[in-house]
Amino acid sequence: FGSVVTWVAMTAAQIEIPSPEILLTHDEYLLAIGGSDTFDANHALADHRTRIRWSHPAAYNRWRPSLAIPPANLSGYKEMQNGRFVDAVVFAGSVYVFTTDDIYRLSKVGGSTGYTLKSTGISSKMAYGSVLSSVSTSSGVYVLTTDGLYLFSGLQLTPVSSGLSENLFSREFF
Repeated sequence: FGSVVTWVAMTAAQIEIPSPEILLTHDEYLLAIGGSDTFDANHALADHRTRIRWSHPAAYNRWRPSLAIPPANLSGYKEMQNGRFVDAVVFAGSVYVFTTDDIYRLSKVGGSTGYTLKSTGISSKMAYGSVLSSVSTSSGVYVLTTDGLYLFSGLQLTPVSSGLSENLFSREFF
């Protein structure tokens, strides 16, 4: 995260810095999911709770998309239509974004397109603020919520337990 430290240390005069709800890396990109940023016409704080932004590849201090042809900057964003971001995780080469309504797959295309965003068609039914933790493993993404533990395979979200109890964290559960 050496580049992230440099990015955070820059002043607003040097770069318009996103202020995301979720920040993660995916290959050579830095992704800022949700939150607010200063990308409106008047440089006023704009609310972008439904926006997924990515930096220029390997240049975490470049966030404003280029309008030049060919583009001088490959940063960009996708706008969500429904739901609020709950969590995001890198799994099986893609970024999966959990919202209050759906689970979306963000796939890297590169170049001026950057990423594509597609619904998995799986209703997440996760309340905003309900995800306590998530971890990506070779067998799927384990998501611990206030409602219990789930396993996401990329194709389905399966409850592993219902509700939280001390048994969930005991050796007997496994």
